[in-house]
Amino acid sequence: MENNRTIFAQSRTVLVEKLRLEDGQEVVRKTYSFPTTKDRLRGSFRGTLLGRNKAHREYAGLKYLERANIPVVQALEWTCKRNRLGFVTECCLTTRVFSGNDLAHSLKHEEHPVAEQWANIGASVRKMHDAGIWHRGLSARNLMIGGGSTERASSAQAKVNIAWLDTTKSKTYPPGGMADEKRAFDLLRFWTPLMHHTTPEEKRNFADAYGEDIDLKKWWSHIANWKRASFRRELQREEARFEERGS
Repeated sequence: MENNRTIFAQSRTVLVEKLRLEDGQEVVRKTYSFPTTKDRLRGSFRGTLLGRNKAHREYAGLKYLERANIPVVQALEWTCKRNRLGFVTECCLTTRVFSGNDLAHSLKHEEHPVAEQWANIGASVRKMHDAGIWHRGLSARNLMIGGGSTERASSAQAKVNIAWLDTTKSKTYPPGGMADEKRAFDLLRFWTPLMHHTTPEEKRNFADAYGEDIDLKKWWSHIANWKRASFRRELQREEARFEERGS
């Protein structure tokens, strides 16, 4: 049983809310809904009919990053409901509360992370890539900045005061085996919306910890020509989401 709900975000198919359980524990629950036949068919072609549903994929991705000692929100459980034909109708991911705001909100409201946090963001992305983890959703919307869990923070969270989330699309490769193109995808997705919202010092703090200068032109050179048009459209959508999230 739970009560005291606070809605963080809501759309036709996704609901993110904070809940206070009867035992006093506060958690965040993300619910993916597939209300129509079209939604369920689309979900089935993305692996939810025979493979992992979205909540399960995100749970597994967060646990994988946690085992690699990369700061993430702490995933507690996932649940799934299917109809009698096997199509997912609803799935949920529950995580511990991480106090703070996402980076997009912070930057748009002039609440910039401190130098150590920027360095730790860069270090966490480097550790992610060295471990062969292609996040595929690396963005300011998916990075929490602020205090640790309201109950307890992992040792990594306590040190860096940041936490990544939304690993639904992440993929893994052998350590050191991830192609430069995939690193470039992550870095371009993260930095393109932020270039005019961060200071030179903030960029340098990230770059020094990551071990590579912030160079959009260089990163674009790693993207295959035939992929560039579609990726530009993805980045345009990401920039729009950044502006919308921070408003």
